[in-house]
Amino acid sequence: MDKFLVIDLDMDIRTARSHFEKKYILAQIKKFNGNISKTANFIGMERTALHRKMKDLNIMPNERYRNIIGY
Repeated sequence: MDKFLVIDLDMDIRTARSHFEKKYILAQIKKFNGNISKTANFIGMERTALHRKMKDLNIMPNERYRNIIGY
């Protein structure tokens, strides 16, 4: 079982959802080597919507991906 599927039952639903979304998006970004367009396409979002979601979830890509995705 993947690490991001572990559930902390002490969280409210909103917190649990944001934790899941953050882990899921980070895993997909890694899968596509930092390519946000491919990541967005795979998960079914517009690229700009994914950028907004990343900002909302405080996802700051590591140094390797910053130049690729403009952070």
